[in-house]
Amino acid sequence: MTHVEKELDVTSCSRGLWLVKIPKYMREKWAECGGCDAGKLKIAKVPGKIPTVTFASSEQLLEDGKIAHEHKFILHSVKEMTLGVFSQTVSAANPDAVVPETEKLLMEGQVIQKFECQPVVDKNYLDQKRAAVLKAAQPNRKAEFIDRPVHVYRPISHHKHTIDSELKKKAEGKKARDDKDKVMEMLYAAFEKHQYYNIKDLQKITKQPIHVFIFRCISRKYSKKCVIIMSRTHTRTCGSSNLSTATTRVKKLWWMIHLVIKFINLYKILQIYKLNVSKEISVKDLPRD
Repeated sequence: MTHVEKELDVTSCSRGLWLVKIPKYMREKWAECGGCDAGKLKIAKVPGKIPTVTFASSEQLLEDGKIAHEHKFILHSVKEMTLGVFSQTVSAANPDAVVPETEKLLMEGQVIQKFECQPVVDKNYLDQKRAAVLKAAQPNRKAEFIDRPVHVYRPISHHKHTIDSELKKKAEGKKARDDKDKVMEMLYAAFEKHQYYNIKDLQKITKQPIHVFIFRCISRKYSKKCVIIMSRTHTRTCGSSNLSTATTRVKKLWWMIHLVIKFINLYKILQIYKLNVSKEISVKDLPRD
């Protein structure tokens, strides 16, 4: 990815800057003060020790009592890091707007000291923290007495989607059994487009009741006749060139029907066996004279 080359103003690159991390409430207060003084910085130098830096907020910021009067600066090392500060002009009307490509970048200087601003723990600071904790502990919702009628929305049993589905079912009407040849024609037309279908998709295509559709496919009484009619119909619709494909599909369908019929017969045998066993048990349990 190529980047557009821009001009960088390095006039102030040799200037030393302090990078200070301040609390959130302090940042908000500084943003509200505008162009007035936010406070004064005091540096106490003691021979043989690290200088102590404290910040005293101005009287204007201390009017509401939401900010501590004094803050101490904790020094952090920046020997292993090379930090710089860059700036670019942004229009005051829309600060979130994208800066034009023609704007010049300005290097404000190099970071020589890094501090973390922390409030001094005194009586004023403890009172502020106590008030903040009590305010956070108060519930946001409170029970109130009202002297006006309230509109209660009761639950409904018939929703919009339920009504729409019922109207759709009434418009479609009951699914009646069509002629077998007509259903077979629709099935062959569907299988010419795709090789595999779900039983529900076939029901939507043929618009037949699901139990009737399954019964037609697995009934032993009509299975052989159904295969013969399907082979003749498919030969007539596809032509002699696709006769082998039609025969293969009919064989696959017949094999599936054969397996289903086997399971049905096995189920019937199990039912008869259960009935006989129950009869034998009931005969044995009869009282004898």
